[in-house]
Amino acid sequence: ILARTPEQRTFLMRLFILALVIRIVLATVIYAGHMEEFFGGDANTYDIYGQSLVEAWHGNEYHQAKYEGFVASGASAWGMIYLVAAVYEVIGANMLAIQLINAAIGAATAIVVYHASQTLFGNKRVSQVAAILVAFFPSLVLWSSQALKDGLIIMALALSILATLRLMEKITATFVMVLIGCLLALFSLRFYIFYMMCAAVAGSFILGMKTLSAQGFLHRF
Repeated sequence: ILARTPEQRTFLMRLFILALVIRIVLATVIYAGHMEEFFGGDANTYDIYGQSLVEAWHGNEYHQAKYEGFVASGASAWGMIYLVAAVYEVIGANMLAIQLINAAIGAATAIVVYHASQTLFGNKRVSQVAAILVAFFPSLVLWSSQALKDGLIIMALALSILATLRLMEKITATFVMVLIGCLLALFSLRFYIFYMMCAAVAGSFILGMKTLSAQGFLHRF
């Protein structure tokens, strides 16, 4: 959807596909080599509790208690567990599937950053460099190639920023829903970032106002 910009469609689609291929290759290597513990042990945690949640949905009381104990421990990634469980419910337990979803989201984040940069600076070269860095920066490639929440969090942050920038230009129902959805995703994945992002969004609207009149504030709110 975000690659529909006519003048940059070819660049954005090529960037997305190349970023996706690199992530798929790395995801496959990690999965085939059972390197989850080495690169990010949380992937195994999400896999285990995701399977428990699926069993709980089917009435297994032991796994219900197991999942509830994990959530009660204060873990802030219940949204990731639900994502894993939803995928496993459809196709069965398969960590590689979660990795490939993250790979697609990680590659798409570069496109979101392109549009956010273009909105901020109106400079095609700046936007392209920013998108390329997000697409191929080693740590971003690594985290979005695993069954971890980090790639999802980065996408939610980038999309929240883009939605905020667009809403500061014009209030539309579409971007209001996008912003709300991203903030809820952050709350389910890493709750303290949710509060920081809410503060950032509120600050952006207040500081970005052309006038400080009550009418202007209410209109932007």
